[in-house]
Amino acid sequence: SLLAAGAVRERLRTLPLPPATSSPPSSPSSLSSPPSPWLRWLARDERRLERAYTLLSFLAHAYVWGEVPVVTRLPSCLSLPWTAVAAALSRRPVLTYASFNLHNWRRIDPTRPIELGNTCRLCNFLGGQDEEWFSAVHVSIEAA
Repeated sequence: SLLAAGAVRERLRTLPLPPATSSPPSSPSSLSSPPSPWLRWLARDERRLERAYTLLSFLAHAYVWGEVPVVTRLPSCLSLPWTAVAAALSRRPVLTYASFNLHNWRRIDPTRPIELGNTCRLCNFLGGQDEEWFSAVHVSIEAA
């Protein structure tokens, strides 16, 4: 993985900036008039906004914490879309409990209930059973 190889920042810096992203929305009320076509498309479905927020949160935190030394600034290709999506959801750009756990899983077998052993994460930092089970326990508790 890029994190394990210490190459995540180099790769993330090359991500393209979404079209017409010059600055983040000025207020959370901007959801009614998103600043660009990509955000307008995301805003049509809150699940898409949540997914974008989760993905951008993981990417941004991987950029900050994934290599030594830790950095205090994000490239605009991460900061601008993350800030715009966060504002559309009336949140701050940070990896939240909801993004890390509650909006970051799927059922392995859709016909079975939400329970330990039938969920898996959509995004991981390093992978492995520890990271997988940390989330699975929380998802199962929230589903109960």
